[in-house]
Amino acid sequence: METLNFLSIEQMQTLRDLGLEMKFTPYAYYKTRKEGEWEIKADNDNTFSAYEYYEKLPIYGLENLIDTLPNNVWIDGKHLYFNINKRAYDWCVGYHSNVMNERNVIEKNDKEMLNALYKMVVYLIKEGMIETSKIQKFDIEKAKSGKAVRTRNGMEVRIICYNRENRDEKCIVALIKNKNGNEQVQNYYVDGTGSSVGKNYDLIITDENG
Repeated sequence: METLNFLSIEQMQTLRDLGLEMKFTPYAYYKTRKEGEWEIKADNDNTFSAYEYYEKLPIYGLENLIDTLPNNVWIDGKHLYFNINKRAYDWCVGYHSNVMNERNVIEKNDKEMLNALYKMVVYLIKEGMIETSKIQKFDIEKAKSGKAVRTRNGMEVRIICYNRENRDEKCIVALIKNKNGNEQVQNYYVDGTGSSVGKNYDLIITDENG
């Protein structure tokens, strides 16, 4: 079985469209103006000029994807740690607890390690656990002025007050609607961080409502 060495054009386009900051790689995909087809060239290859291509994408391999993934994530009040396992028929990329018998895990599987890593990167971006250009940091003044607020993982938010008084200095009280439609109370610092259940519950500003 042939092992994949780098992501496809479609996979790189997906990461770009999700807002992932693309870092320099030795090789890149170039889409030429003349033929409209993609070519792979070394990034320092000067065989054609910038006028001869109109789109460029870095080429990510195993090392790039592993560097993109966090070493650990904080979900539902628990720390989960990154690991990669080769199983009988596939690769498993996951985040697991170090606590014995703890069932809270995230796993993505594929017969190719590269694809399993890619699936995990996409998942964590959508869950708000990897920074992207599309995440607008929380701004309390914008929230007060009517800008829509969500959690990093896309849950609906109703802010109850901005001036809670407590020694923990978490002045924002918000109701977070979970996937079952139930609202739970979370308290936040003035910058929208400090959720008791994980970074993916931090507040962000969205482009809705102007």
